[in-house]
Amino acid sequence: MKQANEEVAKDEVKNEVTSLSLEQSCFNKDWILRLYQEEYIKHFICLICKQIANNPMEIECPQHASMDESLISGEHCLKLFLKDNNNSCPIQPHDNCQYSRNNVVRRQIGDLTVICIRQFEQELKTAHETEGEGETPGLIKCDFKGKLKDLNTHLTNECRLNLVNCWFESFGCNHTCFKHNLNNHLIENMKLHFDLVTRLLQSMKQEIQLKDKYIIEKDNQIKQMERNFQQELLKYRVDIETIKKDFNEKEKHILSNHDKLVKLLEEKNAKLTQNYEQLLQKSNQHKEEEKN
Repeated sequence: MKQANEEVAKDEVKNEVTSLSLEQSCFNKDWILRLYQEEYIKHFICLICKQIANNPMEIECPQHASMDESLISGEHCLKLFLKDNNNSCPIQPHDNCQYSRNNVVRRQIGDLTVICIRQFEQELKTAHETEGEGETPGLIKCDFKGKLKDLNTHLTNECRLNLVNCWFESFGCNHTCFKHNLNNHLIENMKLHFDLVTRLLQSMKQEIQLKDKYIIEKDNQIKQMERNFQQELLKYRVDIETIKKDFNEKEKHILSNHDKLVKLLEEKNAKLTQNYEQLLQKSNQHKEEEKN
């Protein structure tokens, strides 16, 4: 029965229609009417969704200045309506709808006394499912009754219907339960949790082994690349030494030929010089003979 009740509560949390977030929809009017008469809350009704305005905005268009009734709308409802209707006013179709936050009404709504929203939703669902069967035995109840503005703190820190995840969620346990039942779950499922932890550790060990194997393979590849590089480097060095040796030999040969060529040219130059001088001497003698 306890498990069945917790399942009911889980469904309620998933389907909960009321939220205190300023970004969410207005508050369920039937929830507020549990402790108030319709007449008391009529000035808090959102003119768009007909629920209790969440973060109430007052429409102040000059076109409606003569209206006596309170023109209140929830912020989320109003912005959504304006977005979907090209900024047309929700009271009468016209452009440039003007509005501002009504802090007075906001404080009044925040000071409304309410029961726990989770308790309200649970009662609705239980009444629907057990119609004519009486009260469900063993059903967890939340006795909160306080100001609406304090409800978030209650839901987060105090509510008996607050569902929490198992401490071993990160190990694979997806169980959720009421906060006060968590210890029972932990005690009753010690073996399950131990097995989950063991399984995760084994999985992590296998993953580490695979990573180690991968690292070893990569390390071997790197070492092989280094060996190949060293072999290539050695080969290049041998080739360089061979080229240097060949170059030196060719350089010596060229220098040797150069010296021989220079010597030969010097000898030829000397011989040509000698021949020129002899020719010049003969020419001068010939000129002297002609004069005589």
